[in-house]
Amino acid sequence: MNIAKTFFVNQKITAFTNVYKIFDSPDGESQGSLAALVRQKPFAFKEKIEFFADEDRKNILFIAEADRTIDLRARYNVVDKTGQTLGVFKKVFGASIGRSTWELIDNDGKRVALITERDPVIAVLRRVWEFIPIAGSIPVPFRFHFDIKLPNGEVIGQHTKTTWLRDHYRLELSDQALQLADERAWWAIAVMLDALQSR
Repeated sequence: MNIAKTFFVNQKITAFTNVYKIFDSPDGESQGSLAALVRQKPFAFKEKIEFFADEDRKNILFIAEADRTIDLRARYNVVDKTGQTLGVFKKVFGASIGRSTWELIDNDGKRVALITERDPVIAVLRRVWEFIPIAGSIPVPFRFHFDIKLPNGEVIGQHTKTTWLRDHYRLELSDQALQLADERAWWAIAVMLDALQSR
């Protein structure tokens, strides 16, 4: 996979709202300038994640919003402030029983890419951990990663957890991934892979 763009996604610990910062990387290794600040309220009846251009949250860039209230079949529409759709994602719940899997779909509802948990062994260990009564309240001690693939299995992007305890990720995208969806849509799924992981 030839990497065209790299971004870093870091969660900031707050009391009542999930906050993430997305950084554009100039060289694939270091964090560059802030690309977006993200706010997501947990346990919302209808999921809505807001992406801002600055830390003061005065300039909204786009939103990722579920198309229905608390429904496992919900689609998450990524829409900019003019109403233009940047990408549409949906969780594949049959496949997610084994490994968490999302899909990017086009305007006709056709799958154009899959976002799949990379390691099946870690996927099983993570699920077992979450079912242990005491351990379930402690952050999962396994780093789990995702691959972005074409329907034929070709990898066109990667979402990699870079730290053990904190939720910090590297998002790497190829030209093919950027042709399928706006880079902002990929920022959205990078956040959802953390914020909505247990849904």
